Amino acid sequence: MTPFPPPGYPPPPTPAALWLFERYLRRQAGRHFSAVHWTTSGAPERWDRSVPTIFVANHSNWWDGFLAFLLTRRLGLSFQVLMEARHLARYRVFLRLGALPLRRDRAREA
Repeated sequence: MTPFPPPGYPPPPTPAALWLFERYLRRQAGRHFSAVHWTTSGAPERWDRSVPTIFVANHSNWWDGFLAFLLTRRLGLSFQVLMEARHLARYRVFLRLGALPLRRDRAREA
């Protein structure tokens, strides 16, 4: 069995890193959006938080991941995001925030 995280992966994000990133994103979101609206088939307060939850967005830009991060923080859930390895290599700060590399040419690694 492969250990988690696999060798070469960064350790899980620290609470301080997540807190700082959340503060930064809230400030940026306030500058770029007048409001954010979302709908769901049920009230988020009634979700069974003991069951793993996957949020899926029709990815159109970088804000999708950032807003998903803020949403999961607001709901008290942990956050993980897949990011293309070539982009993650360029923006390494996301490794410290829990991003996992996705290599499209290596489907078996997914």
